[in-house]
Amino acid sequence: MVAMKQLISPVGEARDDFAIFAELARKLGVERDFTEGRTVMQWLNYLYDESRGARSRSRNNAAEFRGVLECRSRRVFLARRPAGVPERFSGAIPGSIRLDTPSGLIELYSEEVAGFGYEECPGYPFWKPV
Repeated sequence: MVAMKQLISPVGEARDDFAIFAELARKLGVERDFTEGRTVMQWLNYLYDESRGARSRSRNNAAEFRGVLECRSRRVFLARRPAGVPERFSGAIPGSIRLDTPSGLIELYSEEVAGFGYEECPGYPFWKPV
């Protein structure tokens, strides 16, 4: 979980995903089934409490939801990696995880793919309008 804070007010008619899908559900006549009567904050609290239950069973302590909101307001978030979950794409242990690429790292350019000489595969990410 990552506690993120809204940076700016919605621009124009922009809305968050929950508001968009709740409105679609309302138009389809199933808003109550979709929202279960909860607001965005109530859903966040509910989901956090659900994860706390799972974490409590694994003997990890978790902060109360209001503590998460407090950390979010200070733009701080602490999390532990559960035991048994490998660190992926982390520089913490260089060379400990190798990907199936020539360098073993995430590659944004591939000489091999560029060597094919295909216009639609230049060896790097790109967008080509059709």
